[in-house]
Amino acid sequence: ARLLPGALAAAPEAQRERIAADAVPAVAGASATAPAADGAALADTLLAVAAHGGTVGGRSAADLLLEDGNVGSVDRLRGLIAPASGAEAALSDAARGALERLVEVALDGAHRAQATALAALGGDHPVKSSDTAASVATARTDASRAHRSALAAAEAQFEVVARLEAQLSAAFSAAGISRQPFAAAAAAARGEAALAEASQRAAERAALADHAESKERALIVREIDRQLASYSADTQRSLAHVDESVINYDLIEALVACILDGTAPLPEGPAKGVNRGGAILVFLPGMAEIRTLQRALEGSDRLRGEAWVVPLHGSLPPKDQRRVFDRPPAGQRKIVLSTNVAETSITIDDVTTVIDTGRAREVQYDPERRLSALTDAWCSRNAAKQRRGRAGRAQPGVCFRTYSSRTFALEMAEANPPEVLRVPLERLCLQIMSTMQGQRPRTRADGGGQQQTMRAPSVGEILAGLLTPPPPDSVRSAMDSLRGLSAVAAPESLTPLGRQLSAMPLDAPIGKMLIFGALLRCLDPLLKVAAALGAGRSLFVSPRESRDEADAAKRKFAAKASKSDHIAVVVAFNGWLAARRLGAREEREYVAVNFLSPQVLREMDAARFDLLDSLCDLGFVPRGAAQALRRHERSSDVVPGAGAEPNANIGVLEVLLRNAGSARVVKAALCAGLYPHVVRVEHPKQQYTATLSGAVDKASDAKQLKLFTREDGRVFLHPSSVQFNTGRFESNWLVYSKRMKTSKVFLHEVTMVPPYALLIFGGELKVQYEEGRIVVDDWAKFEAPARIGVLVRELRTRVDEALGAKLANPDGSDLGSEKLCEALCALLDSDGF
Repeated sequence: ARLLPGALAAAPEAQRERIAADAVPAVAGASATAPAADGAALADTLLAVAAHGGTVGGRSAADLLLEDGNVGSVDRLRGLIAPASGAEAALSDAARGALERLVEVALDGAHRAQATALAALGGDHPVKSSDTAASVATARTDASRAHRSALAAAEAQFEVVARLEAQLSAAFSAAGISRQPFAAAAAAARGEAALAEASQRAAERAALADHAESKERALIVREIDRQLASYSADTQRSLAHVDESVINYDLIEALVACILDGTAPLPEGPAKGVNRGGAILVFLPGMAEIRTLQRALEGSDRLRGEAWVVPLHGSLPPKDQRRVFDRPPAGQRKIVLSTNVAETSITIDDVTTVIDTGRAREVQYDPERRLSALTDAWCSRNAAKQRRGRAGRAQPGVCFRTYSSRTFALEMAEANPPEVLRVPLERLCLQIMSTMQGQRPRTRADGGGQQQTMRAPSVGEILAGLLTPPPPDSVRSAMDSLRGLSAVAAPESLTPLGRQLSAMPLDAPIGKMLIFGALLRCLDPLLKVAAALGAGRSLFVSPRESRDEADAAKRKFAAKASKSDHIAVVVAFNGWLAARRLGAREEREYVAVNFLSPQVLREMDAARFDLLDSLCDLGFVPRGAAQALRRHERSSDVVPGAGAEPNANIGVLEVLLRNAGSARVVKAALCAGLYPHVVRVEHPKQQYTATLSGAVDKASDAKQLKLFTREDGRVFLHPSSVQFNTGRFESNWLVYSKRMKTSKVFLHEVTMVPPYALLIFGGELKVQYEEGRIVVDDWAKFEAPARIGVLVRELRTRVDEALGAKLANPDGSDLGSEKLCEALCALLDSDGF
């Protein structure tokens, strides 16, 4: 056994596996009787055999090392750390590599045991209509028992990994070697297992509930079929062929006409006292459907001009939303066409009739693509009941539903899924890790009365305790996103940046953008961007009757925005600040002429100072900055921000204003926060037009541009973007803050960013020397000499070090005063376009 490592090293490589396999029985037999003094040599031998894949009876040498009673136990492995001679530990490269492989093998075994547990958990146990609730519960209990047994085996394997991990770390530490612990993977795997188990428990509860509800539904279906039998054969055939999910505008128009002329049938009971002159409220899924029905009703011959149609949705300015409370002109009936905003948010007191299409727009989140999608679906039964109740809030009313009782009972869910299943989880995960790292470790007594530190639960295990736990894919996607922001390190520990982001009252990417804005001394415009993104509504309004004028006002701001939706908001907000200084009349005129939302402007104004106070508390901004900024805006003729002249002599406002006038530096901070939300622009081939003075460039059409993201491939600018009609971007790269799938994948808010911003604040940087190319995250490619790539990489390293020092100690390090920051801003400000 002592000679075996040397023999393996000297043997030809093709023979090493056979020699190792032949040696395993001898080594295994000796392990139980070897004296303690030979522990180190024998363990090193077994490790060498394990490194070459030796097995006996299907069990590898690494497996033998894991068995209690063999030399592989944690106590016997101490021979590798403190030899019998007491000399300082010294691990050979071979022993070190073998130990690493040993822990890998142990971790693989734990993952296999975990997979077995999850397989037992995920076994298919269909519920048949003939099953009783008790039989279903018994089947679920058997599956759960098998799962718990398998999960206990996996947990035991993970404990072995943890013991080996501690021993290995001590050995490497004694030898002065640093390493990345395997326990990180074990902790993450435990969290995923707990989430999967919790998800399965929730599915079991849902299955039992569905089974109990199925009998009730069967009774409902029989009653519906009994009622349907009373209708004519033609009616039954029509109902069998109609697609109730498609909104029938002709039906709604005809129903409204019947209501207006008093021929609509009313049910017996409380509806007998309905005021037939009251308003009509129609529930529709979205703005497009509202416009379609509004055109149909306003142009209808059957209504004879009796309808006063009023739309209601979240995109309308407050002035137009308040019209729903007005009384209609004489001789007309008010018809409100609304999204689900009228379900619970407001009460229109003169509504006596509700027409419910049963449809609603819901935001669903795809964790794999990290994409929110706005889908058209049936509302829940609870929502349908809320809609019905809108007709009788202030006086008796009646509700007409354009869908059948069968759809209500069988197609609609009882309630909407909880928000934790429909939104990204980055902020929630960040808060959990911040809370856990702020707690003191808990201890418990073992069997011998010794106090042992308890393992802290992972994020996945904590979320598994929710009543409706999120799926593991959503948690994994959120953690990957936080790692991409450099907010989380393996396994689940917050970086200095992550600790700062967890203390900020906004989403992590926007918080990172503000931190970089403070470090690059251009915080003021970014505070306005963050406040606008947090408002949840667009600053720009587009009334139906003045859409062309509103678009012209947006194009005016776009011309000053350096091809950025975000900076266009800053330009509009700065104009409002200037108008507000002149007086209330000038402020109202500015808002009206430029089609801006006064409510959003006021919300932005308050929110930016709240965010500034948060940055002051974290140490990124000097105390008193908010008061100084207010005084500056009241007295200065120049409003700070992108598009304004920088003022370097403003004392405490240095962090806000020094580079606020440089759109390129502001864009770099945007890129630092929004990365990896990057878009590649593909321009069409340049065309030329012949003129008397020669050929000139032909202006590009915006429709010829092609945009691509790494996750989705081809994407499109949303018409609400101020860059929607832009035919050419000087840079081939954009960043975005909102991406939504409807009929296509649309980008709502984009900013053209300079290449150096991506190179310095983007992802992993590779320099391809022979090709003369720099590649970011194996996707964004830039043609440049290798020398430029090396210089950028070194600058990036210096920037990361300086930023790390600032993040670790915001009060003690002032990056803005360093020459590095000045050089960085000078480079960004002169990017070449």
